[in-house]
Amino acid sequence: MSVMEQLMEKTQLSRRNFLQMAGALSATATLYGCSGSGNGGSGSQAAVIATPDNLVFDTSMKAVIGSHPYNCGGRCLFKLQVKNGRLLKVTGANSDIPRATSAAADEAIDLPQVRPCIRGYGQIKRTYQPDRLKYPMKQTKTRGDLSGFVRISWTEALDTIAAQYTTTIARKAVLGYIPGMNGVFNYFGVSVSSSGGTSWDNLNQMRQGAIGQSTNGNSLPDLLNSKFILNIGASTAVSLTHNNHVNWYFTKAREKGIPIVTMDPLCTDTATTQSTGYAAYNIPAYISPRTATDAAILAAMANVIYRKNLHDVAFLQTYCFGFFPGDTVVSQSTYKDPITGVATLGQTFTTPTGMSFVEYLDSLQAQNGGYNGVLAWASQISGVSATIIENLGIAYGTTKPATIYGGHGACRTNGAYHQAWMLLALAAMTGNANKVGGGTGFISTGSDSPVPVTLGATKDPVTTATTTGSINTSAWGASKTLLLGTDNRTYAQLRADTLALNKVDLGAFKAVRDDVNGNDGRLRVEMIAITGNEVNQRKGCISKWLLALKKVRFIYGMDNFMTPSMAQCDIILPQDTHHERDEFQSKPMVYYFNNKSIEPMYECKYAADINAEILNRLGIKYGIYGAQGSKTPRQLMAEQWAGATVNATLLAINPTAKLPDFETFSAQGVVQFPIPAASAPLGLTGIAAGKFPTDTGRINFFSPFYFNRDKALGAAYLKADGGYYRSTFPPKAMFAPPAEGFDPVTGAWLGFAVGNKIKNGQKVTYTLRHNHGHHRRRAHSVYDNVAIIKENFPGVVTMNTVDAAARGINDGDVVYVYNDWGCNKVKSIVSKRVPVGLVHIADGEWYRASLSEKYEAWYDMDGSGVFVRTMVPVDVGGAPNNLQPDREVGCREPYVTYDNAYHGTFLEVSKTHPDL
Repeated sequence: MSVMEQLMEKTQLSRRNFLQMAGALSATATLYGCSGSGNGGSGSQAAVIATPDNLVFDTSMKAVIGSHPYNCGGRCLFKLQVKNGRLLKVTGANSDIPRATSAAADEAIDLPQVRPCIRGYGQIKRTYQPDRLKYPMKQTKTRGDLSGFVRISWTEALDTIAAQYTTTIARKAVLGYIPGMNGVFNYFGVSVSSSGGTSWDNLNQMRQGAIGQSTNGNSLPDLLNSKFILNIGASTAVSLTHNNHVNWYFTKAREKGIPIVTMDPLCTDTATTQSTGYAAYNIPAYISPRTATDAAILAAMANVIYRKNLHDVAFLQTYCFGFFPGDTVVSQSTYKDPITGVATLGQTFTTPTGMSFVEYLDSLQAQNGGYNGVLAWASQISGVSATIIENLGIAYGTTKPATIYGGHGACRTNGAYHQAWMLLALAAMTGNANKVGGGTGFISTGSDSPVPVTLGATKDPVTTATTTGSINTSAWGASKTLLLGTDNRTYAQLRADTLALNKVDLGAFKAVRDDVNGNDGRLRVEMIAITGNEVNQRKGCISKWLLALKKVRFIYGMDNFMTPSMAQCDIILPQDTHHERDEFQSKPMVYYFNNKSIEPMYECKYAADINAEILNRLGIKYGIYGAQGSKTPRQLMAEQWAGATVNATLLAINPTAKLPDFETFSAQGVVQFPIPAASAPLGLTGIAAGKFPTDTGRINFFSPFYFNRDKALGAAYLKADGGYYRSTFPPKAMFAPPAEGFDPVTGAWLGFAVGNKIKNGQKVTYTLRHNHGHHRRRAHSVYDNVAIIKENFPGVVTMNTVDAAARGINDGDVVYVYNDWGCNKVKSIVSKRVPVGLVHIADGEWYRASLSEKYEAWYDMDGSGVFVRTMVPVDVGGAPNNLQPDREVGCREPYVTYDNAYHGTFLEVSKTHPDL
């Protein structure tokens, strides 16, 4: 119990009254002094002391309620103190003052406060950073050369961009589509899109085939109904701290005595502060598997559950498909094939030989010598003891209900498409998938944790123009799209997909490229619009992506700062920050009113206004406020709020819930309704057996859609177990070995990867694995340039003491981290918080090319399969995805998002330049 809590308890003072009394005592001390006149403090003789100027409350200060839009799992609520049009101070808007008259009410479990963290507290420093983009600029030298940018007017910038749009749109007449990426191209026809979400791609791929893309897990308050929480890789104390208030609910679950076990390669703050272990089953609080091997542990746990008859046969037979050999079902689903549009209602589906989950478990036992052999197999791959793996299986199979918390931790690694599927498989085979206190193996941010408000319509349309679809290409294969005209699909697959989805025929592939006339099976990208720091976030290997960008005729971008992405633009447009405009901001369970607190600085403009001015130059009337109309953003928001309604799920929990009027909402800044654990929304509530939004209408352990998709693409072949599938992307729940570190024939763990890089006549062997987690100081790459935060949380590579000693590296040394893909020069931290064989570089570090040091990377630039020496700059910024492969590791579906692989790539670390 804290000192304040003890004082409050002893004096029976509420927290609010305590603060009021403290304030009164402080005021008294200010007026009369702390000890009177020096003669005992007699009231009759005490001199009245004038109040010092620095203690006078500044009545000219204005408090403005705001939030921030950056996806760190935050968007917390802030009180901004403004004077003379300048931000001076930021505090937590609903946590700097007690919410209620008692400590218990202030800490109400069902209405958690949205408290800020260091990232949010740094937003004033970010707003006034000296490197803010202040006016439009154009590049006069080569892309990436910061010395080449010169100031231009908004008129010149927008006229130039509009002219480039006109040139690019005209190419549609020849190519059949517009060879432009992102931006406003879709108002003029089918263009190209670089698709892929940083955190959720693997999960979305799994859901599409296994449970339906619109389905979710149970909401976070439901964690408090669980009797066991197995956390797979979620760093709740650093990321997602207030996205659904993850850290809050983990804290309350721990306080409630619910056993929590964290499985993560890194010994995170979550592992040390939020994990308890499960003493009844002799399971420690923290388990450290090798990166990207979690699914092997999950597969062995599933085998334990099945062999000990802990699986829920009734649930499997009623709700699932593909668990038992020869499963057959007549679909009752309204699902339609997303490629062909054919409905599956009434179709009969049968699990092919070798494709059921039981047959998979049987094959594991046959290949590894029985029950104990499967445990030994998983232990050898993961580095986790067989005893702990067995105990995990028994604990999860026996404890009812139990929750596996997956999501981000389970989705950003090699093989995570199948890792996410294995989470669902365990949840389904134990009957936890649709139970209170259970869930599907992941907690996402959709209907399970609903946004409280649905906005109404505006009276006037923003535009009468319509948009078209895009030819979706993988963000993780983006450099291939620019260099080769396809991503990770064959040209035949790309042509078939584009014809089916976009009604555009790219033609048959021709060996001789024809950029003038097209029709050679390739996609072209001749112009790109960049919004945000995409280079740092999702382009595969940065150095190769930057080489590929040289093939693009024109690039423009808009942002707040000269990020690595803006450095690659021909024209840069300065964008305002969220402090310089009114807007709504939504997050599950909370809805924010972000009030404009200062006027737009310099020549910065709102992104919507910028797009409107571009479209107006191209003949499309867009926008109903600002330069395009008479309405302000706030007037537009008032119209939307007038027709706003409470989310139906939350209204069912809070039948009397009402939305405040517009001005009240503006003043309080947040709409949030209580969600008691007893009423927590469940992801699969209301979905009847056979009615899941999958092809079979069931929860799929085996996906007929992915199976048939492979065959239709001509990529299927017969496997030894009788199943047809692409070797890397089987359409079923299982452990799929990551692309690196495993024997491709036996699947055995090797612990190293041999690259294509040649040194001293030999291919280089890499023996350390890369883990790429979130950083306390950044929301992905946002806030990376805020000096005061960066000084306290510097960018480093963290490695184990054993690995460091073997390489002669001491704590604080500047080292080179490298592999085939690139080389980073960064300071080291030597710590036991990462296991032997692993290094960690946090997500979002800004790429900065060295002006003096080069590195021999090895790339396949022409699609021949031959990797050749390619000189690239050493990255002195330390961006982790400069070391990421330009490769996908999951299924290839252009109508949904794509896979990524931030964890598990092999690399090396040395004190000297690796090419010396």
